[in-house]
Amino acid sequence: MKLKITLLSVLCALVGMNSHAATNFMTTTDVKHYEASFRVAVGNLAASLTFGAKNRTNFYMWQISSSGSGVLYLNPHQCVNGSYKSLGGKSIRSFVSKAGTGIEYLVKITVDNDTVRTSFDGKQVDERVLSGIPFSTVGMRESLPEAGYFDDVTLKADGEVVFSEDFESGKSSFESGGTIEKRSTGEGHLLHFAGRSAEDVIWANINAASGPFKKVTLSPNQTVTVQAEDYDKGGVGVGYSARHKMYKNPTGNQFPILAWYSIDATADLTKARYKELADCGFNLSFSQLHSTSDVEKAMSESKGTGVKQIVMCDELNNNPTAAVNRFKNEEMLAGWFLRDEPVSSDFASLRDFRDAIMSADNEHLLYLNLLPTYVDVGSLGTSSYKEYVQRFVDEVNIGIISYDNYPIVKSGNKVSVRSGFYQNLEDVSAVSRETNQPFWAFALATAHGSYPVPSINHMRFELYSALAYGAQGVQYFTYWTPQGTQWNFHNAPIDVNGKKTNVWYRIQTLNKEIQSQAWVWLGAKLLNVSHYVPVGGSVPEGTKKYNKAYLPAKFNGLSSYNSSGLCVSHLVNGKNHFLLLLNSDINNSASVSINHTADVKLVGKDGKATSTGETTTEAEVEAGDYLLFTWTE
Repeated sequence: MKLKITLLSVLCALVGMNSHAATNFMTTTDVKHYEASFRVAVGNLAASLTFGAKNRTNFYMWQISSSGSGVLYLNPHQCVNGSYKSLGGKSIRSFVSKAGTGIEYLVKITVDNDTVRTSFDGKQVDERVLSGIPFSTVGMRESLPEAGYFDDVTLKADGEVVFSEDFESGKSSFESGGTIEKRSTGEGHLLHFAGRSAEDVIWANINAASGPFKKVTLSPNQTVTVQAEDYDKGGVGVGYSARHKMYKNPTGNQFPILAWYSIDATADLTKARYKELADCGFNLSFSQLHSTSDVEKAMSESKGTGVKQIVMCDELNNNPTAAVNRFKNEEMLAGWFLRDEPVSSDFASLRDFRDAIMSADNEHLLYLNLLPTYVDVGSLGTSSYKEYVQRFVDEVNIGIISYDNYPIVKSGNKVSVRSGFYQNLEDVSAVSRETNQPFWAFALATAHGSYPVPSINHMRFELYSALAYGAQGVQYFTYWTPQGTQWNFHNAPIDVNGKKTNVWYRIQTLNKEIQSQAWVWLGAKLLNVSHYVPVGGSVPEGTKKYNKAYLPAKFNGLSSYNSSGLCVSHLVNGKNHFLLLLNSDINNSASVSINHTADVKLVGKDGKATSTGETTTEAEVEAGDYLLFTWTE
């Protein structure tokens, strides 16, 4: 009999409940040689193995990822105090006879003192030296929407089997439970572990009592549900589902495009202005509105335009419950504005603010924007920028990450990209993927200070860099030219007199482009991103250098010259795969050549996928522009 045990969502009703104590972590430095083996298949995106654990938040995690046929990566990580750090991944396609989702591998992780070796089906695919790897409890980790299949888990210490689980008994020695389903005969039991929250890790109860468990006798097609313990120890009903905000796209099947300081509240909250905003390609509006009457007017005038409101007003800050109850049923409400650019010392009060809003409305978006990497880390109150983002998710948790980074600056006649721009994307994207919270990013639309008047390719570079890293929303600062002399704002899409500038038309073009490609970006998951640089060049700070092994199986032979480099991103959205080659040089065009199979199509700026029938694409890609390929698996 083959059984599938599916980890239960804490959002579901639980029946047949049985629980057991938290895992007693067996950790010792006395064992110098041990081996953990698993039969593993990727169900969706990734399956992850955990070992070398000191406790729940400090361990090693070997992530096995696949997006479909012919794709297989090993991505080792270390989790330190709940934050994951990549140890450098690699394609292992060449080591296995078949690669892809649904294919089962026998994976062995062998630790000899500080040396860790990993093998797939008897072939060593990785060897590395790491310090401080205790012999410990083993487990599995997934993060929504990841799902993996596991069987025949064995842990040996100095050659002696100390733990073995084949899931044949209808119970599990792991700190978890699930839905037990009758499957076909003769294939054995299988644990299907699908992450039910942003972060789920289950551990084997090696030196703790394994019960109590409900004894299950299965009849054909019977389903029995048992209790799964919440990862963050909150318990059922008071755990993740009760405390964490879940993201819901406020624009439905459209890609979110937000205008900051969208319409001047002093005079122009009119339907004509909202139609103009929609005509520019925006579907979300954020204005500095202080009175409830202005909010009411914005809600009324935006009806029928397709532009929804992210609300700020004095009443929301002073009496959140009253403000939320006043507007929560408005048709054009997208969400609530909490704060711009907080530091970590603000997180506690923001959590209280968040809770006050959610007590009255848990349906609409909660919105807050974080600081960029070029802010001194000391002022953030954390040891690193990534820690700042991670702490925000852990301590405030509004279901979304938004940040601003304006990378294009001018000094004299030279326009360049500020260092750290891609490091910012690396950090935010990593936390986003690890916590299953989508991120939104900005393009600068208003010249001020050292920031030049944005060209279309300046903004395209900013926006498509974010999309390359998996962004699920884009934003512009600002739409209307802000008043005041401190920053000398000028050349926004709408000037101080309410007139369109050239920037308005540039943004209209970009927004139409992105929205026509919504089928590409909305819901896309990042599989791999790296940076191609010419010989002798260096990759952007904090990024991974391109290797031909990172290319999907349908591609080979990438080359480029003239520019300083390409951002190379592989994303998946359902059955559709995408390869984005973005010229990350904002001053020079790039000559690009890449070989691929004949079924690969090019996605145009109109969103249409066109087959050329060719096996080589050669193109001159303008500064900040891109090539976008698609195929199905």
